[in-house]
Amino acid sequence: GRKCITSDINPREDFIIKWNVDKGFKDFPDKNLKNVKMIFLDPPYWNMVNYKGDGWSNASLSEWHKKFESVVSNLNSILDEDGFISLIVMPMKVNNKYIDLGFECYKILQKYYDIEQRLCVPLSRNWAFDKRLKESKEKREILTSSLRDLIIFKKKTPSEKEVL
Repeated sequence: GRKCITSDINPREDFIIKWNVDKGFKDFPDKNLKNVKMIFLDPPYWNMVNYKGDGWSNASLSEWHKKFESVVSNLNSILDEDGFISLIVMPMKVNNKYIDLGFECYKILQKYYDIEQRLCVPLSRNWAFDKRLKESKEKREILTSSLRDLIIFKKKTPSEKEVL
């Protein structure tokens, strides 16, 4: 009996609504989008994949943070007071610098949410061991990770936000 809505900038399936969450939800096709209990967020990875024209992959890391915080704020407006956000991200290496994108996102999300749980999720074998291993060998770098973080956050009550 649960209602689920899936959206993406570039949907690959018919059941996925074409929508960019950067726009917020004022004009979202489903006008009943309110009091959402769970949001599963898989943001464009900064500087890892070039999503044509999205403004995420070519942004500086600080610009990426601002975009992510804007999305989190938009999501906060539709999320129920007892709602959850699940975030899936993975660490990355850019210009020989290790970036824990899960921790970067956590720093932003902790303003609005309390962490409930952090889990490690393996990448699919094809993606993790074929593509990333090949790229690491070509660049003569260490494979950063074959795991992603699944971090679950619970919305803070208004009184908890005031304390921060």
